[in-house]
This record gives sequence, C-alpha cells and structure tokens, in this order.
Amino acid sequence: VQFAKARGATVIATASARDLDWVRRLGADQVIDHRAQRFEQLTGEIDLVLDLIAGETQARSWQVLKEKGGTIVSTLADPPPVLYGQGDPASLARPRRISVVGTRRPSVLGRVLAGTIARQLVQLDVVVLSGLAFGIDGAAQAATVAAGGVTVGVIGSGHERPGPRAHAGLVRDILARGAVVGELAPHARPTRGTFPRRNRLLSALSQAVIVVEAPTRSGAVNTAHHALEQGRALFVVPGRPGDRLTAGCL
Repeated sequence: VQFAKARGATVIATASARDLDWVRRLGADQVIDHRAQRFEQLTGEIDLVLDLIAGETQARSWQVLKEKGGTIVSTLADPPPVLYGQGDPASLARPRRISVVGTRRPSVLGRVLAGTIARQLVQLDVVVLSGLAFGIDGAAQAATVAAGGVTVGVIGSGHERPGPRAHAGLVRDILARGAVVGELAPHARPTRGTFPRRNRLLSALSQAVIVVEAPTRSGAVNTAHHALEQGRALFVVPGRPGDRLTAGCL
C-alpha cells in the first residue's frame, strides 16, 4: 500500500495475507467468479425482501410501536428497528399484554392449564402472547382464539413459515383479530440462534410472562430469564418434584 501511494496511485481496497494466499491458490478468475455469484445472490435476496414487503405476502414492516416512556422494546440492549408483522398492529399497543409459554411436549394437565389461564386472561381483556410452537404455546393461543380473545404470535422465523405447518389454521384464526410478528425478514429461515432472540423479544413485548411446564433447558426458561433481566413480572406454575417436564419451574 505504501509503495502504491508513493507512486501516486489511489488505493481503493486492501487485502490481508490470508486473502492473497486464497487468490493465489484458487486463481484470480475463480475468485472473481465467486465474488460475482455472491453479489448476484445478495442482490436477489434484497430484491426478494423488497418484493415481499411491497405486497407479495401479507407481511409488512412495522415501525416499533411507541408507548409512554419509550418504545415497547426499549428494555432490549439491541432492539429491532422494525418488526415484520401480519394482522393488526394495534394488538401490540393494547395496555395489557401477557405471554404464556412452556414446553413443546406438555402433559395433558399442562395443556388444560395453559388453556384455562388463557381463557381467564381473555376475560380480563389481556392480549395473550406466545411463540406459536407446539405444546403449551399452541394450547394457550388456540384457547385464546376459541374464547374470542386477541393473541399475538411472536416468531423466530420469517413469515413464509411462521410456525409448524400443523398450525396453519391457528395462524389464520390468530390473524382474524390479532397478529403474528417477528424481527426477521419475511423470507428468512429459522436457525438455532433465532429462537433465543425471539424469546427475548417475546418477553420484551409483554408486561408479564407466565411459565406453564418447562424442563430445565428450554425456550420457556430462557424467556423467563429475559423477563427478569428486562424487569417484567414473572409467574411460574409450581413444578412437580421428580417430573422432568416441570423441573424448570421448581
């Protein structure tokens, strides 16, 4: 670089020794082809996102809603600039919002209890939030819909696949009065890391979190930890000693 500058050249890019070695091994033509293909791929991805937001799906880019004292997700260290959502954005502006979360493999008692809690929350005009997963999440949100309440699904993927395929009907029912939201672009596929990020968003969008049946290592326990860090109220259905399904609730 110094040699080039000394001779009046304009330096527009630099490369590390590792990058130069990569070029030498592959050949300049292959490297150029690789970069061109990657640029074309990224361009296509950007165009797809813009098309989706423009209306090819029902997902829309929502500005993170304001509420007194800041934004709804102001407790997050890395709040999303927008939420991608389907349904009614006003669902997240309602004054009472509580998450009901738990294991994907609940007992029959756990499913019944999740539904009972959800129906009681509906009677109190509370918006029930959950993650649209199998188990406790689905039971709570299905019970909310059946009781005529409003529920919001907070997803860890794009809106092309907002949850398990078996929940496609539940998603349609939710969108009739509530919403499905997430911070990933509509076409994004879920990865192992997207669900912990979803959990911290789920708790941030809520004023309180209720945990119904959760093993020690679970997304529900992760959501509970986020709730405590964010200053949200946390309620846990007491676990049953010796039962691994509720070990995270003890």
